Amino acid sequence: MFVKPLHFSAGLIAFVAADGCRKSMFSDHSNHEVVISPLPHTYTEEHHLPASFDWRHHNGVNYVTKVLNQHAPKYCGSCWLHAGVGVINDRLKVARNAQFPEVNVARQVVLNCGRDIAGSCHGGEDFGVYKFAYLEGLPDDQCQFYRGEDGECSAINNCINCDPPAGTGPCYPVQRYGRYFVTEFAKIPNPTAHKIKAEVYRRGPISCAVDSSVVENGKYHPGDIVRETRNGNWSLDHDIVIVGWGQDKDGKEYYIVKNSWGTFWGDQGYFLVQSGVNAMGIEQDCSWAVVDPEPRVADYGPPDWMRMFPSAFKPVEHIAVADATEHIAVADAVVVS
Repeated sequence: MFVKPLHFSAGLIAFVAADGCRKSMFSDHSNHEVVISPLPHTYTEEHHLPASFDWRHHNGVNYVTKVLNQHAPKYCGSCWLHAGVGVINDRLKVARNAQFPEVNVARQVVLNCGRDIAGSCHGGEDFGVYKFAYLEGLPDDQCQFYRGEDGECSAINNCINCDPPAGTGPCYPVQRYGRYFVTEFAKIPNPTAHKIKAEVYRRGPISCAVDSSVVENGKYHPGDIVRETRNGNWSLDHDIVIVGWGQDKDGKEYYIVKNSWGTFWGDQGYFLVQSGVNAMGIEQDCSWAVVDPEPRVADYGPPDWMRMFPSAFKPVEHIAVADATEHIAVADAVVVS
């Protein structure tokens, strides 16, 4: 059975970047975090961390997935989505030891079915992406290509396939496929450079919010290090992914940051931000997720025989179904006449 995502009840506060990217912050996360494992900063002392670390070049292996562009094929204020999905993709690659195949989960499924939990093209939050992947899981992007628009939640908008002209029909929902799930997720409490680096070092890239006004509209050039602090007066309107850190010639540390504005922006889609001083607000709001490296394969779509007779079934009503976590999910029901 295809199940719609659970509803998220917390309030929403939206911030809009000058480039149009919207980040929204749900007002309360305390009842929605899932933490099972010890947090890395509790067992990793700061002086045990290396002076530099980069998941793109770790022991000669690249554990980071490709830079994405949230604004193609059309504009969508989905920086929050790309940061959350970026962390899931990168952590899948880390958990799978960079082995074939590389997995990129379907961003569009969150826009289709995660509006109440994560957001839309009008704003959202990386934390919501982790919650959606924890509750519902995400197929890989071969199930659903990114369209950069809010869609309707249905079986075909989770995983789609299309027959050749001689087939039984143009396009139909796939019945059996795999979804990748988040198993733990939370905010980093009172983020510091130590906590951020420990999380990145021990478990993989993380997502953080920043004030994008420092780097947008041609203000950032390859090799620059963002150092502006503004006495901590930041409007966090953009989400990014931290994949590592390094040091400049003066020994000052910086974060290595993956953005979602395409490879033609910045340094092949990346930029550098000084650490330890909350430059552009990067040490205020950070989140992480632990992923299951193997997909859970199941019959998420309708039976294959239904596509042979597309007029024989139709949605009729919504049925409330209580799940094991005492939330309420909404399932689409179908009948065959």
